[in-house]
Amino acid sequence: MGRIFSFIYPLWKTFLRSGAVFAMLTLARFALAASDSGGIPNPIAAKSFPCLIKTISLAAIQVAIPIAIITIIIVGLRFVFAGLSGNSAKVAEARKLLLNVVIGTAIIVGSFVIASAAVQLFGAEAPGPVSCA
Repeated sequence: MGRIFSFIYPLWKTFLRSGAVFAMLTLARFALAASDSGGIPNPIAAKSFPCLIKTISLAAIQVAIPIAIITIIIVGLRFVFAGLSGNSAKVAEARKLLLNVVIGTAIIVGSFVIASAAVQLFGAEAPGPVSCA
């Protein structure tokens, strides 16, 4: 019985892979045909590179801040449980994790600040007023 499955499994694996690739290529053709303008619309309406960076960093902030809040709560619980058990190694580990979360959040927020400054500084080079929505 094991001999049969060892022969059939790679065959099914090959069929699944080739079927998935075929489905992706086929569905992509229909998705492109459904577009009215004949092209793929741009989901990010950035008119310049600094606006693009600002939009991407804003999206990163919107994802990272809730994750950072949840992680800080978890680290706080680790502090509490490490303090109750009296294990100084776990307290040091929780302190290191808290420092990493704060540094990571500061980097992401700092990227938005730098991108906003770039839009203000280099916005005059773009034709017309640059407004990043």
